[in-house]
Amino acid sequence: LLFRYGQVVSLHDASEAGVAILEEARDFFLASDACEQAAMAEVALVDAHWFSGAPEKARGHLQRAAELID
Repeated sequence: LLFRYGQVVSLHDASEAGVAILEEARDFFLASDACEQAAMAEVALVDAHWFSGAPEKARGHLQRAAELID
């Protein structure tokens, strides 16, 4: 639920609030050894950073998502 909430906030709020929520969800997934879900959170972070004009941050999250599913 936290992950989905983070997605919605990141799409509708120009602040970094959505990013913080998505990072919290990702960290929870990682702590729970849920790598696929953590990768999904990383991809959501890609979108959040890309659309906010931070492509370098987006690329970093994309790389981490790929590492999580390898």
